[in-house]
Amino acid sequence: MENSTMVRVTIPSTVAPGEPFTFDYQGQTYTVMSPTPPPPDGTMHVKLPSAEVAQQQQQQLRQQQLEMQYRAQLQQELMQQWQQQMLQYQLAQQYHAQQHLVQQHQLPQLAPGSTLEQQRQEQLLQYQLAQQYHAVRQQHLAQQQAQQQLSAPSSAQEQAERQRQEQMAQYRLAQMYPAAAQQQLAQQQPPPQQQQPPATQQQDLWVIQVDPQTGRRYYLNQQTNEARWV
Repeated sequence: MENSTMVRVTIPSTVAPGEPFTFDYQGQTYTVMSPTPPPPDGTMHVKLPSAEVAQQQQQQLRQQQLEMQYRAQLQQELMQQWQQQMLQYQLAQQYHAQQHLVQQHQLPQLAPGSTLEQQRQEQLLQYQLAQQYHAVRQQHLAQQQAQQQLSAPSSAQEQAERQRQEQMAQYRLAQMYPAAAQQQLAQQQPPPQQQQPPATQQQDLWVIQVDPQTGRRYYLNQQTNEARWV
């Protein structure tokens, strides 16, 4: 198979010796230099690659262009992935730093309307919504128990168990949102005045418990579930 073909080309009359000019051959355009000195008959022989060789060269050129485009696209995708990872890393650092401040109860005083103040308000709202959900759930459970037991009243032991479960749930909520819990406790009314347990003949019914939210001790009547601060 021949890799080249000799073609006789007519040099345009407007082209001076040593100047380039173009011509078409089999649907392709070629550029050549006019020889010096010019030939007497105004023609020249040009060695051109065969059609198969030219087609192979064009295919190689297309493959090179496609590879360059693929590499550029791949590099752009990698750069976007790296930027997203850096953004996620920065957001994770900010989140952990804020959580650490919340857990340590060391949140600084923030100006109203600032970003951190808005985040603190959102945490307080989440804490309040969690408390409301817990209250609704407890009410629903109480209604279910009432329907099951019909007219049978709950014993003092069952009431004490429900009260203990509610205290544990509030304690867990306070651990999840310590800063919000402190802010809500500060807004609540002051605790009642300290009272002494009732008469001596009834002291056996009273036991000392610890409030998981405030850490204060209180008397709990095992029969009536009445509570009084120590």
